[in-house]
Amino acid sequence: MSDHLSGTRALADPAIDLTDLFAFPSPSQGGLLVLVMNVFPNARPGALFSDAASYEELVGFVPPRVKARFARAEAAGPVREEVLHAQETVRNRVMYPDCLDQRTVQLVLTGILHSKLSDAATLHGLAARRAGATDEQLQAVIDLAYLFTGMSAANRGPALLESIDELEAKTR
Repeated sequence: MSDHLSGTRALADPAIDLTDLFAFPSPSQGGLLVLVMNVFPNARPGALFSDAASYEELVGFVPPRVKARFARAEAAGPVREEVLHAQETVRNRVMYPDCLDQRTVQLVLTGILHSKLSDAATLHGLAARRAGATDEQLQAVIDLAYLFTGMSAANRGPALLESIDELEAKTR
């Protein structure tokens, strides 16, 4: 399969351009499938695959504050872009540990952010739900946040669940 900058998403953001994808049975290990993928064919040396792609995978879109951070870094030039890529590299390494599945990671992040009364809890709650978390698990996380934050976390819990529902409906 080959598709070089022909889709609207690839034209809008060449850094997420998936150009070639090959799948074949492993010649050395039976029962395994080998995938080979080429991305971002017009990249200059040192360029990285789009950091925005991981946000889209988690929550279905790039959150506005993240999008603004990417845009400001791009406008500021190579040094700022390098700092942004370093930040995103660390974020990706921490958010995708081998020892935890994404549902667990996103539930933990939702609880931490909810205990800080951060509106970012909604995004991570949505990512948790997209990774298979149930409403019961999200409620348990809200209850845990209550233990360390108090009634504010408990009182804001229903609003958090409603905002996750609303965001999920918008991103379908």
